[in-house]
Amino acid sequence: MIAEHHYQDKSVWVVIQIYLHQLLHTQALLARARRGPVFDERVIINPSTLKEISEILGLLNADLEKMKLRVSTRKLTAVRKTLDRLVENPPEENMVKIEAILLGIAMDELQSTIEYELEVSLMYYFEAKERELLRKQGQRFGSKAWNKFPEAQDDMSQAVRCMGFSCWTASVCHMVRAVECVLHVVSDKLGVTVQRNWNWGTVTDKMQKKVDAMPRGKEREYWNDVILQFVCIKNCTRLKSMHVRPGYTFSEEDAEKMFQAVKGFLQSLADAIS
Repeated sequence: MIAEHHYQDKSVWVVIQIYLHQLLHTQALLARARRGPVFDERVIINPSTLKEISEILGLLNADLEKMKLRVSTRKLTAVRKTLDRLVENPPEENMVKIEAILLGIAMDELQSTIEYELEVSLMYYFEAKERELLRKQGQRFGSKAWNKFPEAQDDMSQAVRCMGFSCWTASVCHMVRAVECVLHVVSDKLGVTVQRNWNWGTVTDKMQKKVDAMPRGKEREYWNDVILQFVCIKNCTRLKSMHVRPGYTFSEEDAEKMFQAVKGFLQSLADAIS
């Protein structure tokens, strides 16, 4: 069993154990043939055995492509071409041992190439929850918010992606940026044209004047609550996330609470803005 690790880079050997069990199986077949008597070379060159090795390498190829180990993928392709050649044109009896040795060398080179590429690559391991975050990204905020606020989609995606990589402060920063995009959408809805040099406080003040001019009723109460939420986000998170000061960081719990709050806020606004 490989112990679970939370967002730590894996060593090359752990990654090999996780991803490359097919290679170990193939190596075992080759090692068995090379360790035995001379006649065992016939085992490895047998068409059925070669086909089995080729199928195993096909599974391995899928793993290499997922990990983007391009050099290893090309090396594996070359080995599979050799296997296909030996299946289609079995060697003469006096060449069986030589072909088995050459195939073994090719497999050793393939394993060395994979190990080298893993050593120079940065590998991440994600648990199911984090993998789901990275798969759906910004759409985790809900389809209504995602479709209603295309201006905020990039920051919504970046926010969820940062959560997947445990970058909690960065995630909150992107959530605040997403909310700022929506702030401009709401200001347009209320008839406030935002100027380039305006900060959040100026925008919400202008919006408040528009809302105060509305007749008393549910609509006015709703937009008062919306402005209050913008102000709360500004006071509670924007200043802390956008300014570099000691202690101005966010934990996983902070980011998760912020995500749930922003998600609910944007979904509510998506329903309110026609």
